Amino acid sequence: MLEVTRTGSATYYLRYRDKAGRIRQVRLGRTTALNVDEARENARILKSKVLMGFDVQEHVEKIKQMPTFAEFVRDHYLPHARNTKRSWEYDKARIDDKMMRLWGNKLMSEFTPADLIQFQNNLLGQGLKPGTVNRNMALVKHLFHLAERWEIIGRAPTKNISPLADHGARERFLTLAELERLLTTLEQCQSPIVPDIIRLVTVN
Repeated sequence: MLEVTRTGSATYYLRYRDKAGRIRQVRLGRTTALNVDEARENARILKSKVLMGFDVQEHVEKIKQMPTFAEFVRDHYLPHARNTKRSWEYDKARIDDKMMRLWGNKLMSEFTPADLIQFQNNLLGQGLKPGTVNRNMALVKHLFHLAERWEIIGRAPTKNISPLADHGARERFLTLAELERLLTTLEQCQSPIVPDIIRLVTVN
């Protein structure tokens, strides 16, 4: 369908019936951006999705309501972090310093694993040590995990991104005195998994 206004501008629309039988209308684009063949092809693709049960208008409305990264941090993450994390101000400082200028205007649904791997590489390129990069990435993963849990996005794009190998990390073993204190504390705990933990820490 082509709609022409009094000013002469024209816009392509697709009309369809949703799953409830209601007539819906979705904008395809202006004639200055699409020619007839492109508009028909876009309409054909959308119609095929409608036949499979996809509600185009509902999807468009969801995109309109999708927060940017900055809005998600401001309206969702920071209010949550203030109530659950003592270190929330440290989180905010890292977000403002490392992420906001880069991602502030990006919709939460637009992020891909490639974006986050690029961010990881950029931090390394700034001379940060792997351990510091991993701490920043842990915060990024936490943000997207919450966005998924709160049903703001579908699948978090961080799921298959592995931490960097940190060869500067130190390995430390408990002293005998520390081990004895740990065992004493565990023996006083009523958790059913404690016996397994005791066997684990006392194995030769």
